[in-house]
Amino acid sequence: MYFAAQRVAAAVRDAARFHAAPLELRGGEVAIARTRAFFQALVDDALEELPDGSIPSDLRAALASGEAVGPDAQRWLAPALDWLAAVCRTS
Repeated sequence: MYFAAQRVAAAVRDAARFHAAPLELRGGEVAIARTRAFFQALVDDALEELPDGSIPSDLRAALASGEAVGPDAQRWLAPALDWLAAVCRTS
């Protein structure tokens, strides 16, 4: 479970960094959509490995909907890292 949690947190972190960059550095709307889909695919793959109830429900909803890797990724970074830390303590 630790490795899947680590991949989720890393995807949220990388998405937050990406969306924080100036628009001209993100490559335009097509590149933004492609990059967001890439981050979402990473999250979706990791979520398949995680048992139900292992992620706080609000974080899971944001991950499943794509909100956590979208323009609001920075808002979800702290909850994702807190969850990863909790997983580390119990693993």
